Amino acid sequence: MSKDKNTGNLAGPERAAIFMMSLGEQSAAEVLKHMGPKEVQRVGTAMATLNNISNIQVTQVMTDFANVI
Repeated sequence: MSKDKNTGNLAGPERAAIFMMSLGEQSAAEVLKHMGPKEVQRVGTAMATLNNISNIQVTQVMTDFANVI
C-alpha cells in the first residue's frame, strides 16, 4: 500500500476493501451477495493484502462513499 496517508493513490478494490472492513462481518457479507465473483475476488485480495490502514484513510473512504450516495 502507498505510504501516503490519503486515499488518492488507492485503487478501487483497495478502497472497497477498506469500506468493507469498516462495515463489519455481517454487513460486509450482505454487500458481497450483490457483487459478481470477479468483484468479490478483487476485493477479497485487497482485503488480504492491505495493512497499516490509518483512521484518516478509513474516514476519507467513508466520506467519499457518503458523498456518492
